[in-house]
Order: sequence, then structure tokens, then C-alpha cells
Amino acid sequence: MAQPCIFPHQAVLHLSASPAPGTALPDWPARPVRPTSSYSDAQRAFEIEFLRKALRDNGGNVTRTARAIGMTRRNLHLKIQKLGIDVDEFRPAMGESDDE
Repeated sequence: MAQPCIFPHQAVLHLSASPAPGTALPDWPARPVRPTSSYSDAQRAFEIEFLRKALRDNGGNVTRTARAIGMTRRNLHLKIQKLGIDVDEFRPAMGESDDE
């Protein structure tokens, strides 16, 4: 049976140790599972995908992208350089137009 927390500003319920009838406990691995990559690798991958999407959405325009994601243009340029992102990949080729 759930009992409300004694601190009303916290929306947490304390649950009893036994699960509800008819529910199964999750199957936990017998030993810890090691991640295939480190936290920093995952963070870098996320940053790359996040910035690539933002640049794509803004046609490769760094100033608009920086404004859209709440970063200074200078810091965005430094991050793009650090992550090895090619901004030209997101810019329309000469002679292309969205009006076609």
C-alpha cells in the first residue's frame, strides 16, 4: 500500500516491498553489464548529432544555429571545430533554391 511522503513538496510515494499481485519483478542480470562505450564517448556522439541536426535545420548558418540553441556564435564555432563537423555539408550548393 502506498503512503504519501511526509514532505508535501516532493511528489514521491513510498511503496511497500512486495509487488502488486500478478506483476513480475524485472529480470536483472546476474552480474553487472559493462557499457560498450564510456560516458564521454556517449556525450560526444550526442553533441555531434545534436549540432548536425541544428545546423541542418538552419541551412548551415552558424549564427542562426547558435541563436536557436542558445549558444554564442564563438562557442559554437569552437565546438564545431573540436568535434570535426563540416558546416559546408549543411549549406545549400550554389544555384540551389528551396523555391523549385
